[in-house]
Amino acid sequence: MAPPRPPRVLLSCTPELARYPGDRSFAELAEDAVRRAGGQPLRLDGAWDARPEPPEVDLVVAVLGFRYGPTSREHPPVSVVEADLAEAERRGVPRLVVLLGEEVVGPAWLFADPETGFLQGLFRRSWAGRADAVVSGPGALHRAVLDGVRARVDRPPAAGARRLRRIPGPRDRFVDRPRLLDELDAGRGVQVLTGAAGTGKSWLAAEVAHRRRDEYDVVWWLSCSTPEVFPPVVAELAAALGVDPADDVVGALREHLRRSAVKALVVLDDLTDPKALDLVEGTRCDVLVTSRQDLPGAHRTLAVGPFDREESVRLLLGGTGWSRDEAHDLAGVLLDHPLTVAVAARHARHAGLSARGYRDRLREVVAPTRGSAALRLVLDDVFARDEKVHRLLTTAAQFGPEPVPFALFGEELGDLPGIADVIRWLDWFAPVEVEGQRFTLHPLLAEEVRTRARSAEEPPEFWVVRAMDLLAAAVSENMPFQVVTGIATHMPTVLRRSQEVATSADKPVELVLGMTKVAESLRAHTPALKGLAEATTLAREHHHSLERGRWQLVRDEARRFRDLHGEDDPRTLSATRDAVSALRELGLFGEALDLARTALPAHERAFGPSDAHTLAILNSVAALHRESGDLDEARRAQAEALSRAVAALGEEHEETLAARANLAGLLHEQGHFAAALRLDEDVLRATERLLGTSHPRTLAARAGVAADLLALDRPEEARALNEDVLRRSRRVLGPDHPDTLVAAGNLADSLAALGEDEAALRLDQETHERYRRVLGPDHPDTLLSANNLAAGLRALGRFAEAAEIDRTTAARLREVLGPDHPDARRSADNLALDLRLLEQEGGDRGERS
Repeated sequence: MAPPRPPRVLLSCTPELARYPGDRSFAELAEDAVRRAGGQPLRLDGAWDARPEPPEVDLVVAVLGFRYGPTSREHPPVSVVEADLAEAERRGVPRLVVLLGEEVVGPAWLFADPETGFLQGLFRRSWAGRADAVVSGPGALHRAVLDGVRARVDRPPAAGARRLRRIPGPRDRFVDRPRLLDELDAGRGVQVLTGAAGTGKSWLAAEVAHRRRDEYDVVWWLSCSTPEVFPPVVAELAAALGVDPADDVVGALREHLRRSAVKALVVLDDLTDPKALDLVEGTRCDVLVTSRQDLPGAHRTLAVGPFDREESVRLLLGGTGWSRDEAHDLAGVLLDHPLTVAVAARHARHAGLSARGYRDRLREVVAPTRGSAALRLVLDDVFARDEKVHRLLTTAAQFGPEPVPFALFGEELGDLPGIADVIRWLDWFAPVEVEGQRFTLHPLLAEEVRTRARSAEEPPEFWVVRAMDLLAAAVSENMPFQVVTGIATHMPTVLRRSQEVATSADKPVELVLGMTKVAESLRAHTPALKGLAEATTLAREHHHSLERGRWQLVRDEARRFRDLHGEDDPRTLSATRDAVSALRELGLFGEALDLARTALPAHERAFGPSDAHTLAILNSVAALHRESGDLDEARRAQAEALSRAVAALGEEHEETLAARANLAGLLHEQGHFAAALRLDEDVLRATERLLGTSHPRTLAARAGVAADLLALDRPEEARALNEDVLRRSRRVLGPDHPDTLVAAGNLADSLAALGEDEAALRLDQETHERYRRVLGPDHPDTLLSANNLAAGLRALGRFAEAAEIDRTTAARLREVLGPDHPDARRSADNLALDLRLLEQEGGDRGERS
């Protein structure tokens, strides 16, 4: 019997740690420690999860220095080390994190990082208090890595066990509360922290979770503050544990926790509905609950109330320069309320306010409570100083309670110094937690910001529409999919807020369009949001109820702008593009094409022939010709769009590559497969070079090449490419992402072309079931996958089964898309073919979608 292989240990650190000290660097010492501990060290170029075939590793050792190091192309950029640690958490791989302490000595370049140093500061701060070791020099690093790896090698996890962690980073301490912490540390089972908002319940729960994280296989934080948030965060835990949620994510996960030997600590934060406790009923989990209400049941309950006066004084003295008497008096004014005291201390420290000055200003604020007054005071000061922070916080307040990625605000924040400025201002707010690339607003602050927005000059729907625009943009192909999953839980909350600010009699056009955009985005990306069944239903109701009147709304809006401002005004042209999109989505291709062709000269006059807006309407003209069946005109328009994009943007701009891929698709449809292949191969080479081999756009380009090869009767090559695309898509995007399901359909096409009809049918069946589960039975993509399933049955001579599926599919497509939509007509043709084949053998076997 072969001896077991040594555990593979990924060593993740920034390049400068491989250069210093010169005789034996930090990185070399860490590698030596891994070997001495019995491990096999691995060091990679680039992030672990960005490699085409990331190796299986048993442990990730991260050494955190003072420089952020190489970053990704994402916005904001993410360092290789940060990406490695995030990927380890996602995969359930144990981590050993060693932080170089402030007392480390070395040359200036070891510490100086003028461009991204503030990001490393945030990253280091997010690990302060939870790193496995903080070391003062090379020797201490070697010992820490040696001891840490040995401990994990000597006590390997049980077979199949995964160490999963989802806990907020350590919170800025209000003040130590040793009695409460000691009681929580000693307790097991279900423990409930109750108290008013802002008393520090969540901070206490996070502190206990970090203190006890090594006792458990799973430590997971679940937000429960709104009905919309709970299902998706439960579904994330289910997915991490490999549980298929089916229709009842809570029930499926509860049964898994009851049956498994997993030792888990679950935190239910800000619980408002006691039914959420059903998740852990009958399980062996330890549970921490924070809630503003008393909960029924035999739970151990600890009341969290105001600070003791001495606790308030200690916090107010931190950095303010006040005397003890001044801090004591102001603590009484603030009623020793923990969040209010923290807000006052942080605000006074940053603004340089005296105790008397702060008290005088606080008395001038009209507010229902002292806590509200303290929040309004700091909002007044910061918003008056920086409009960018005003916009960011007011928009973020429309979202749910989950962390908000800075990446959502990419265009507005701009470059790295812009992000740094915003983060410095956010430090004024005690109720804002900045953790790496994300920030979280305390619910009391978010409510105060929304109250402020309602009394401002903007109409009540302004900030909700803005939030919906950001979310809709985030789920476009230009946003990293990790960001899409990061903002997923905010979508249903924003949809609910859109209902709150709209009146049933007169919804503003912008609000209606925004609700529809987010609803469509939510439906399209449901695979990323498992467990959002209720939210998806809400979005679908929005979509169906609004779509019927959407064309009239955008038509009237376009006419209004044209009458007010003229046909060449940018506002008129923007409304016209919206109208073209609405008509196209409704399947009214002729009307959309007429409008787009009329709008093209106006765009050229207003913006120039190669502006992004002009190229967008020209691409719409090409796409609408294609959808109307006029492939020659579509090809001419697309070739013109490509020529203009090359001249204005260059050969390898993303818009140029998209136009080239679209032209390749048209050539393919016209039967010019060799010409299409040349273009698709050009796009593939460029995307691989610019974006890497596993980026979603690269995978789409590779799928285009595979389709050309299949049409050129080179099915073996097409199959190899499609298998590669499907494997990478499952790893990068997940098994239920729309692009992954398309990739599965493409592979089924390749298998069918090779005569492997049984294998193609099995893949079609699996893909169709995934579509049904994640998008619902009546989603157009689900119905088109049913068409493929029927084609597979037809190929095997199972005509009656194919006819049954096509009959249902044709009826549903007529209802969902309308009888004149091309997909509905194609499905009807397939049904007619099934009925003919039931009477005679042979003949054409029908068309796959």
